[in-house]
Amino acid sequence: MLNFYNQELQTRAKEYIEKIKNDSKKLDKENQKFIEDIFLTKKNETYYSYGGYLGRALTQELETKKDVKFNDIFSKSIYPALKLLMGEKFFKIFIEISKNITNYPFSSGCNRRMVRSKSYFNYINPLFNLLGNFVNLYFLNIDIITIIKREYEKGVYGIDNPYYIAYEIDNGNQKVIDLIKGALGSQKSEIDLTYNNMKAIFISNNKELIELTGKLLLAAKLQEGVRQQICENMDGGLQENFEYMFKIIYDNNLIRFSSVKRALATWTGLAGEGADISKIGKKELEIINKLIDNPKYEDELLKSDDNVEVYLGLWNKSTRDINDSIKAIEKFLKSSKYHIKLLISYYLYVIVNTTYKREIAKKVIKEYGDSKKIVEILACYLNFVINYGSASNLKRNIKNGEIEPKTYFKNKNEAIEFFDILEKALNLMDGKDKLFDPCIFPWFYQSIRTNTIATAMALITVFYPDDSLKNRMMKYLKEIDTWNRNYYLEILFEKPSNKEEKDFVIAMLSDRSDAGISAYEIVKDNNLIKEYPREIEDLLRLKSGDRRKKLIDLLMS
Repeated sequence: MLNFYNQELQTRAKEYIEKIKNDSKKLDKENQKFIEDIFLTKKNETYYSYGGYLGRALTQELETKKDVKFNDIFSKSIYPALKLLMGEKFFKIFIEISKNITNYPFSSGCNRRMVRSKSYFNYINPLFNLLGNFVNLYFLNIDIITIIKREYEKGVYGIDNPYYIAYEIDNGNQKVIDLIKGALGSQKSEIDLTYNNMKAIFISNNKELIELTGKLLLAAKLQEGVRQQICENMDGGLQENFEYMFKIIYDNNLIRFSSVKRALATWTGLAGEGADISKIGKKELEIINKLIDNPKYEDELLKSDDNVEVYLGLWNKSTRDINDSIKAIEKFLKSSKYHIKLLISYYLYVIVNTTYKREIAKKVIKEYGDSKKIVEILACYLNFVINYGSASNLKRNIKNGEIEPKTYFKNKNEAIEFFDILEKALNLMDGKDKLFDPCIFPWFYQSIRTNTIATAMALITVFYPDDSLKNRMMKYLKEIDTWNRNYYLEILFEKPSNKEEKDFVIAMLSDRSDAGISAYEIVKDNNLIKEYPREIEDLLRLKSGDRRKKLIDLLMS
């Protein structure tokens, strides 16, 4: 939103934002707050793009609400602020598109799935992207023809929103329709058949354009790029448009082309970007064809012992409403086989609600906590429970409330239960990493590293830093990667409170990573040199000149 790769536009955008802020003073306090939050770029030392903070705040606020409506995200009371941001014309279009947005998949990007939801919670990101797009269009003052002809200023990107183009198609903008028809049928058209122009066709209700696209797909022959453009977009709009195109692919055996295979992997989520798709094809195509002809076939698939069949049964449910597939998952959790439990982890990537994913993952991890299978279970599920990366800002984030124990665990007892499970798994590892190949599907694999497990244990210890947990964590701290180890040492042992902790800090002086430097600072700040002069002298044998210099500084202090 209002971010351009053009210095003149960027300057004008800053002036425009200030004007909006000033004009918002004429509105009530709720609308003023909305404008303030939409342009907030920093909160608790975290930086956001315009709209980013508000989108995240709403996601956190609405995550536990069962059925989120559009009004929960953009209530009528803040309509004056929306009109100020995008003008009356684009506001009306924004509201109209938003009414229908649940008819389209909410997932986007190369790892998307063809999943829909009746809850607007899953559409918070698409809605904020749409909002930002209309703010840009209002600021730039350009029309739809300029957009699809790409005749706007240099340094402007991403304004050809497919939902807006589809809106114009469905509202009978003949100029837009004729330009797209020309692109579908002529090599010398006035516009390019871009990704978003193509996606707009599948979002729209225009059957003539869909039929022309189907004819183009059949006529593509050796034009793999055209075929790829069509197939990669046909899952992004209305379900009936997808099914129409799918029948063309099925009836004409277009699965023989690699672009169609890749698209099939994307529609379903059976394989990600760059994955081996050689084992995907006719079987999956036959199943989807049966599902289109008879949607109830999905219930038969869910009874199968074949992971692909079960997965496609879940996938088909989610093409209508992801909540239908979640209900099926919850049944599996109660009484399903091990391979289905692993499959559920693969399906969790479809779900937006991180709290729900975390709760499912915790259930499965607890179920296998005493099993030798726990390492594979963690490889599939641990990142849904704890996925905290670099700890460089961990201390600050805990202090300002950006990260809280209650986000991950309901209480200390549950956290310690997980620490126990992680410790058992770590002791089952016979190397630094464990690869499970294949896992879930013949073309898929999972892996886990001792660093991942130890880092999760360290985070639990940070949340609940009693002497018992800290004492147990000492044994595993060196399993944490060198670029993260020092941060956990600093947080956990900043003020060593007993002999065991002091001994550990002294031993960490020899660590070759930055943790050794952190240990030096802890020894210095807590005046441990008086208690450990002999032990520190013994460390002068270390080869690093810088490290020896620091040790000498300690001894001389």
